[in-house]
Amino acid sequence: MRTLWLELEPHQAKRIYRRGTAEAGSNLMSLYSINDPKHWFDRAKEARALAEQMDDPEAKRTMLKNADDYERLAQRAQERAAGRWPQSK
Repeated sequence: MRTLWLELEPHQAKRIYRRGTAEAGSNLMSLYSINDPKHWFDRAKEARALAEQMDDPEAKRTMLKNADDYERLAQRAQERAAGRWPQSK
C-alpha cells in the first residue's frame, strides 16, 4: 500500500490510496505517519488552506477545528517521540 500525492494547485494536494493486497478493514495509514509530527502538521496546514477557500461559515469553522485537532495530534506525536507517551500501534 502506498500513498500518492498529486499536486492539484500550489496550495493543495490530494491523497490517493492504492490498496494492493491489503485486507479489508485494514488501516490505510502507516504507523510511521501516526507517529510523525510532520505528517500531522502538514494535514493541519492543508485543512487551513482549504478553510480559507470556503464561503460556508459552518464548513469553514469545521475545517479549522479539524486543523486544530491535527495540530494536537502532531503535539502528541512529538511527545511520543520525546518518550512522554507510548508509541501508537
